[in-house]
Amino acid sequence: MHESRGEEMAIQPGSFVSLRSKPNGTYQVLNVDPASDHVWLRRWPLRRSSNPTFTAPLADLEHCEAA
Repeated sequence: MHESRGEEMAIQPGSFVSLRSKPNGTYQVLNVDPASDHVWLRRWPLRRSSNPTFTAPLADLEHCEAA
C-alpha cells in the first residue's frame, strides 16, 4: 500500500482512481512502483477489444470509490 501527501489514500493493485490531469475518467491500478513513485493503470471499465496500460505519477492520482 502507498500513502501519499499525508492523506489516508491507500493505493494498491485493484484500486480505482481518477487522474487530476484527466478528471473525467476512471482507471484501475495494476501495479505500484514505489521506487519511481509511479503506478501502472488501465482505463475502467474494460473494453472488449484492447485495454492498453500506461504509467502515471502517484501525485496525479485521486482515490475513487469502487467502480
